[in-house]
Amino acid sequence: MTIEQYILKVLSVSKIGLKFSKDDYALENYQELANLSLEMLNKNFTEPINENLFVRNLYPTPNTSVRVIIVNEKNQILFVKEADDKKWTVPGGWADLFISPRENARKEVFEEVGIKVEIERMLAMFMREKYRQPRVAISEYVTYFVAYVKDDIKLDIGFEVLDAGFYDFDNLPELSSKSTKEELTIAYDILINNKAVYVD
Repeated sequence: MTIEQYILKVLSVSKIGLKFSKDDYALENYQELANLSLEMLNKNFTEPINENLFVRNLYPTPNTSVRVIIVNEKNQILFVKEADDKKWTVPGGWADLFISPRENARKEVFEEVGIKVEIERMLAMFMREKYRQPRVAISEYVTYFVAYVKDDIKLDIGFEVLDAGFYDFDNLPELSSKSTKEELTIAYDILINNKAVYVD
C-alpha cells in the first residue's frame, strides 16, 4: 500500500465514522482524522485538496459489495441474521478500499462469523438494482463467491449479525434484501451444476 492509498484509507474510515457514529467523542476524533489526512494529502499532491475526497464531485460509479456462499459437507449454506433488519443473508458487505475482491470476501466472513475461509471461485456478479426489493436509488454491483467448510466448524458471531446457521437451499430462512432469492438461485445453480460464471 502506498502512502497515498494509506491516507485515502484513513479518509474513508473517517467518512464512515462521521456518518454512522453517535458518540460525540468519537465524532470529534473522526473529524480530526479527516483533517490530518487532508493535511497529509496536500503535502503529497500538487493539486490542493480542501475536503474529504469521498464527498467531492467525482465521476459517479456503482458501489461494490461481496457475498460468500459457504457450503458444508451436507451441501447446506451458511446464513447470517443481520442486526439491522433481523433477516437472513449469506455473509458479505461493502468492499473496502485497496483490498482485492477475494480479500474483501474473506474479511467479511471473518468479521461476521469468525472463521477463515479460502475462496474457491467466483460464481456471479449481479447488478443489484435488477433484483433488489424494495427498489433503491443506489447503483450496486455484488460479486458472489463460494467457500467450503466442514460441518464441525466453530462459528464466532460478530457484532454485525445476531445469529448464524446452515440451511438447505429448499428451506431457507426469511431473506434480507441484501441477498434476493433470485440472486441466490442463480449462484447456487452455477455452484451445484459447475456452470460458467454469470455476469449481468
